[in-house]
Amino acid sequence: MGDPTAQQVSVAVQALRTDAGTWAEASDKLTGARTAGMPLGLQKFHFSFVGDKAGLTQVYAEIQDKIIRLLGEGAAELDALSAALATAANEYERSDNDAYRRQHHIY
Repeated sequence: MGDPTAQQVSVAVQALRTDAGTWAEASDKLTGARTAGMPLGLQKFHFSFVGDKAGLTQVYAEIQDKIIRLLGEGAAELDALSAALATAANEYERSDNDAYRRQHHIY
């Protein structure tokens, strides 16, 4: 298998950038869900006296905290994935341009 053509490299680089954008959008959605969930909360009176005494208020708060934490962690991971794909695209493009310059003695 020979070296990829300039068009193949261009298509591959664009695909990496498109995927990076898709993951960045997914991260934004998780961040939005996290932000929307942070102020939500049920208080003792929402569960009734018996429900609160049974521990429902505390369990609800723990579940909410965990979901908010997981959404934040997920958003951070998706941001990192997006950044890695963008970096790979930039490096492929730079490497291809460098190879072209070397091959054609352009400095």
